[in-house]
Amino acid sequence: GATLQFSGYDRERNVTVKIFGPSIE
Repeated sequence: GATLQFSGYDRERNVTVKIFGPSIE
């Protein structure tokens, strides 16, 4: 998914991510 550094919506996967720091993809 997108590189997110906060909880938010991953538009690439259409899921809500609840992690802090960059995603694996």
